[in-house]
Amino acid sequence: MELLIVMVIGLVVAAGIFGVFFVFILDFEQTDDITAARTRGEMVLSILEGPILHAGLAMPDSTDVYSGDQVLATVPSWSSFIEITGAESDELHVLYAMETGIYSQNEVSFDVNDELFGTSGLSLSQNIPDSMMSTDSTKTTGWILFPTSNNAVFEITGNNQLNARTSGGGFIAQYDNVHTLRALRAYLGTNPSTGRKEFYTQDVTVSSGQPRVDGIEKIFFEMDGDVFSVYILARGNKQGVDLDPNREIDGWPDTAGYNGVDRTYRLSVTRGSWRIRN
Repeated sequence: MELLIVMVIGLVVAAGIFGVFFVFILDFEQTDDITAARTRGEMVLSILEGPILHAGLAMPDSTDVYSGDQVLATVPSWSSFIEITGAESDELHVLYAMETGIYSQNEVSFDVNDELFGTSGLSLSQNIPDSMMSTDSTKTTGWILFPTSNNAVFEITGNNQLNARTSGGGFIAQYDNVHTLRALRAYLGTNPSTGRKEFYTQDVTVSSGQPRVDGIEKIFFEMDGDVFSVYILARGNKQGVDLDPNREIDGWPDTAGYNGVDRTYRLSVTRGSWRIRN
């Protein structure tokens, strides 16, 4: 009788321990899955942050200088430095400039088509690297800007010449930093090798679209005045969990819709917002 009582008590204790352990495993699995989804969203934000904060930096107030035979002749439909397109606002175009660490060592005045290293005597802190030169004026590789130069655009040709291309003259101050001009296209695409949706970016005029972050189910861009926001709907790693396929997803805007979202995964919404400063 004593042995039976001990066995019953042991079974009750074991059942309790097993139940607690089972709940712990389920909670850990869910937390790990949601963390993976959030990490994917944060990776997308980190890719977009630099171009968004530098959109329009040191550039003319009008995008007219980028049409025709000027920069971005291959994408003349771009109408602003930040442009949202797509049926569900799911594609982003950003024209931006990034610092190079190279700066002018003297001040110079220039006019359109002036060759700045020759007649003007512009001196830079270091030589322009070959990666910033281009013999093709339709590619952004060879285009740079100086913030103090009255928003002018300059082209670096393969023979190490720096030519002013914007109509009208201007002035480059001493210690002005050289900025490279870049055009970003960000969108959600399907990786042909996996058949899964991924976040893509493209350095327009320079390269084709490249997959950057997998596991992104949907992306939504919006502008409210001078505040730019992006919503990223990312999935976890485990498929087939017991979830309601018609469930609402916390944090996802109603205007963005749910078309094409695979709800057999746990999903997480990551949001980022930036004020456009330039």
